[in-house]
Amino acid sequence: MKFMKLIEANNIFYDKHSQKLFFALMFCIPLKLSASYIFLLPLLLSSLIYQISTGKIKTFYAQNAQLANIWIMFLLVLFLSSFFGINFQSSFSKILQLAVYSFSITIFYCSFNKVDINKALIVLLAAQSIASIHSILEFSYPLNFQRLFIGTVSESGQITLSLFLALGLFASLVSKDKKNFKLILVSLLFTILILIGLLVNLKRGPWGGVLVGGLIFFIIMKRRFIIPFIACLLAPIFAFESFRDRVLNSIDHFFISGGRGDIWEIGYELVSKFPLGIGYGNSSFLRAYSTSVPAELQHFHSNFLNIVVEGGVLSLAIFLWFLFELFKQVALTKSRSYFVVSSICGVIAWQVAGLVEYNMGDSEVMLLAYLTIALLLYKVNLIRKD
Repeated sequence: MKFMKLIEANNIFYDKHSQKLFFALMFCIPLKLSASYIFLLPLLLSSLIYQISTGKIKTFYAQNAQLANIWIMFLLVLFLSSFFGINFQSSFSKILQLAVYSFSITIFYCSFNKVDINKALIVLLAAQSIASIHSILEFSYPLNFQRLFIGTVSESGQITLSLFLALGLFASLVSKDKKNFKLILVSLLFTILILIGLLVNLKRGPWGGVLVGGLIFFIIMKRRFIIPFIACLLAPIFAFESFRDRVLNSIDHFFISGGRGDIWEIGYELVSKFPLGIGYGNSSFLRAYSTSVPAELQHFHSNFLNIVVEGGVLSLAIFLWFLFELFKQVALTKSRSYFVVSSICGVIAWQVAGLVEYNMGDSEVMLLAYLTIALLLYKVNLIRKD
């Protein structure tokens, strides 16, 4: 009886406060991970209890069973491979953390049923724009501004996703709500600020990810904007020496001692020696193979390589299956919804950037990735109903 009263009290709390927690979380994700947890953890716990007690989690599973099953299989293979790894205890705790935070997808999905999605994205993009403005000022006046929000690597990973959310919001408003001029202008401003933030972070992986994702977006939606889009990305690189040097020195940076060339070579050696993986979260073990790798580098600078080294060949195959199924579900809808196309392009950009960096290792980036996937699934399921 007391247990049922606790559930009832939680559900009342969720109905009354979940929207506030969600909007607060949206604002904190691009700015500070520690602040995000303040709102994420109570929202996560309350929402799970609410969804289980009301049966909504069964509805979510029924609508997304294939993807959910593949992700559960991925987690299970990571867990089993950790028995053959080098530190089972460390792997187990990190797999458990990954499993818990994976529920963020259901939390965000359920929240989209209760909130105005446009307003939620405006809050998120406002915070991302604040972070971008700070990055622009830090880039322009390095002696006067120090890093205040999340690190440049995490921020560039977030921008890879949030830029496509901004693009989807702006395009959707222009096509469906032209009378809402103020909101269109605000979303355009956010898109421009976030794009500039991407450039000044000087991270080549996200540049490549946005280029590929953007080309796919405009090929599907508005082909006449392909050349202007490419020009927006390339013009600063040709105009500013710091941008140009980052591109021209890419090969040299790849082969420097302790750089990606050495790290990837170690990764391939480990895959051949440990085809079942060294255990999830144990990639810092790479320094045992080379003293030239800097102490701060604790991973393999590639999503796919990191997954196969830690979880084994089977885990990588299942993860690729998950991505393929996500793309297939979008393709089957044959949707030209700006939110659907921009979200899937954001996922593509995230993984293209992840070819040369381990952006799945950043909780800040993963929260935004879970949000993007949740929005994508929510919109796809709405299209299916129609």
